[in-house]
Amino acid sequence: VSIHIIDENDNAPIIDIYPHDIEPDTNTVKLYLNESLPINSLILSLSIIDRDSGDNGRVTWKLNESLLIPFELIRLTENTGELRTKNFLDYELTSEYNLTLEAYDHGRSLPKLTYLNIHIIILDENDNKPKFEDNHIIATINEHVKINNLYGYEIFHLHAYDYDQGLNGEIIYSIINNNEKIFQIDSNTGIIRAMIEFDRKQQDTYVIQVEARDKGIPSLSSRGTITFRIISQNEYSPVCNTNSHNNISWSIMENSEYGTLIGIISCRDDDIDEQNRQISVYSHWFPDEKNDYQNQYKIPFDIITKKSNASESTVFIILSVNGSIDREIISFYKLLLIVSDHGNPPQSINISIEIKILDENDHCPKLHIDSSLIMINRDITKKNFLINLIAFDNDTNSNGNVTFELSPSTAPLFINLYSNGTLIVQTDSNLINDDSLILLYVQIRDHGQPIPCRIVETLRLFIGSNKTNWLNIIKNNNFDDRSLNLDNDGFQQGKRMAHAYSISSTSISSPLFQYPSMPLLSTRKHIFAVFIGSSILMFIVILTMVLCFIDCIHKNTKQKNHKLSMMKTNGVNKHNSIPLTKEKHSLTLLPMTTKNVYKDNSSKNHYKSLISTTKLKPIIAISSSNSHSSSSIDSTTRANTAHNRAMTNTYTYVALNTSEDLMPADFDDHINNNVDNKGIELMMTTV
Repeated sequence: VSIHIIDENDNAPIIDIYPHDIEPDTNTVKLYLNESLPINSLILSLSIIDRDSGDNGRVTWKLNESLLIPFELIRLTENTGELRTKNFLDYELTSEYNLTLEAYDHGRSLPKLTYLNIHIIILDENDNKPKFEDNHIIATINEHVKINNLYGYEIFHLHAYDYDQGLNGEIIYSIINNNEKIFQIDSNTGIIRAMIEFDRKQQDTYVIQVEARDKGIPSLSSRGTITFRIISQNEYSPVCNTNSHNNISWSIMENSEYGTLIGIISCRDDDIDEQNRQISVYSHWFPDEKNDYQNQYKIPFDIITKKSNASESTVFIILSVNGSIDREIISFYKLLLIVSDHGNPPQSINISIEIKILDENDHCPKLHIDSSLIMINRDITKKNFLINLIAFDNDTNSNGNVTFELSPSTAPLFINLYSNGTLIVQTDSNLINDDSLILLYVQIRDHGQPIPCRIVETLRLFIGSNKTNWLNIIKNNNFDDRSLNLDNDGFQQGKRMAHAYSISSTSISSPLFQYPSMPLLSTRKHIFAVFIGSSILMFIVILTMVLCFIDCIHKNTKQKNHKLSMMKTNGVNKHNSIPLTKEKHSLTLLPMTTKNVYKDNSSKNHYKSLISTTKLKPIIAISSSNSHSSSSIDSTTRANTAHNRAMTNTYTYVALNTSEDLMPADFDDHINNNVDNKGIELMMTTV
């Protein structure tokens, strides 16, 4: 009976190496190689066996290597090989290598794998010489330096480097042609000291030879030369054409063009030695507390240094514009200039420069208002409606001062706009119809020079009452910002014009235009009726203007006949005294002009309209050739007069005319000299 035992893949490949041992725990072998090992040197021999038969015992092995490693695996037979060097080793380049050798069989069920870690350590050899940073060194020594101790004073620090490690890299310094009476060197640190006081007139140059040697076996060394030049002492620091504190303040207009010159500083050094006379300039921008503009913004300036000529030591520092300047972002810059010479040791000065950005009128005013529609209820605001308009201008000083003005061609008589933006609507005027829309063209301008910037905004005033459907007014307020047509020939525009809402941007069908007394015209018949009515109205207006003109000429002729004399019928004598009588009296005043006159038949109502905003006792301010004081004005009137002048210091009340017809019953003079006088009431207006 023959029994055939069928082999199973129960054995893994075995790796055997020579002449080194494998660590059993880590399956690693360590190799120590000198970096001077030649190319193709044998590192180790290896053999690989597998006790199984057939494919289970057939082994494939390889080295997981990189193309950059200086080793290669050479296959001698199917199961033997060698590891050799293929390039030179360099400890200073790579001091260690880690390789992995893998061996696996070809078992069908489950192949077996064996690996070996090869750790190669490169040993350093003294194969590098010490090297100087420069083999021909030039240094300077100041003349007339006093020797205060036996060790002299330091003049130069010699430095060399060696790539080797340990003793192979330690360096010893020495002077070859050393004269110990002049120079000494520290062998460990390389510090060279001078032992005498030098005089440039006697000798201006000294040359020594130095050596750097390592401590390797055998040792390696390098040599170099040092040339010492004796220079004059750096006696003077740079001087610049600044004040005693070295502070400079310059200014530049914002939006200045590129290349605009800001300022020039000239600096010089009075030392005789050329090196001590050379000047270098260093700059540093200091950010303020609010704007860290050195990090957030590009500095819009350029600093250029230029010598007058090659032989002179004068240096010009030129500062010019090299970017965009905007005062509204950064209003000033601070610059520190450090002007230093090249002496040993160097001397320097600091110059502080502040650059102030001057404002240009590059911004127009902007009206700050939530809505251009202002709705007024006459039943709530029975006398005056007041609103303060606010506008902003990012410019400063006069460029940012804002003035308001109404278009004279569109402003109704019952609306007043003061230059400070106070808008007053006399809601009790009989010129206002309920449910009426009023368009106000408001000019807002700054006071910039040479050309101020003007914008025109359209304000819409809707005046209604308790009967008005205010909710419907708000819902149907459909204004289109894209359809603007501003017609305000009362203004001359400046640099820029900002259009707001105009009448053409509101639908005619809007309730804002549905006046109670004006139905919509949709037929030719209605249009013809309107044309006839308009023609008749125009004829009446022209006729009225002609009659007023004739009446004005008649009054002027009458006044010329009496302007040289006072009205003696009322008791005014040549000395301008006014004796009081029982009769009514008038006073002729110096001629003054008024800008606007309210066309109101009632002098009493007109006078009250002027004081409606102050709610104080009426005031009469009379300007004439001589000042007259009357005891007939009580203390309350005097107090109100002073208060009113303080509130309206930019306006003057001017008498329109005086006559015997203007004698209201509510104004009486006090009794003086037992005579009853009814006094005078004057029509006033604001100029």
